[in-house]
Amino acid sequence: MSGQWRTTDSGCRYVDDVLGSGALLEPGDIVEIHYSVTLLSSNKVIDTSRGGPPFGFQLVDVSKVASAVQGWNDAVVGMRVGGQRRVYGKPAEGAEAEGPTARYDIEIVGVQEGVPRSAAENAITALGGRRAAFRLLFAASFVPYFFPNEKRPAFFQDGFGEKDAAEDKPKVDQSDAYIAKQLDALFAGEEREGSSK
Repeated sequence: MSGQWRTTDSGCRYVDDVLGSGALLEPGDIVEIHYSVTLLSSNKVIDTSRGGPPFGFQLVDVSKVASAVQGWNDAVVGMRVGGQRRVYGKPAEGAEAEGPTARYDIEIVGVQEGVPRSAAENAITALGGRRAAFRLLFAASFVPYFFPNEKRPAFFQDGFGEKDAAEDKPKVDQSDAYIAKQLDALFAGEEREGSSK
């Protein structure tokens, strides 16, 4: 119902100014929106997509995603194409201000329904997005270091295992040895002059 104040799962308040008559947004849809972000303290618009291409993102089912960043997703749940909504955001945790700090004016411009996705995209969505998937892979890269050196894959060997005695000797390049010999001969005369002073 238009004009009725509601609260999102994340605690933001919103009101639908226009309900829209297009398709209802579903998880998995690529949603295209125009938006404006206005600070309530100064009534100044700090960000907008109007005048440019619409902002697009994939709507996910937050009940099936462990750590979804709810933001835009939470703001457009239940909207239809053509709908317009005002969302009042609450302050960040730990902020001393009470109540909302910004207003988000959102208009659903379009939706791409049933976009086929690869298995990798489905896995990334299930993990909570690309950033969460990267963090998981980064953390998993340290797991082999908890195994004994002989049990680690070859590309995780740290070089602290048993070595041959020949490997412990520093390798000297023949050209380096020749240059060192020439420099020693060149400066040997200066050392003798310096020691006689």
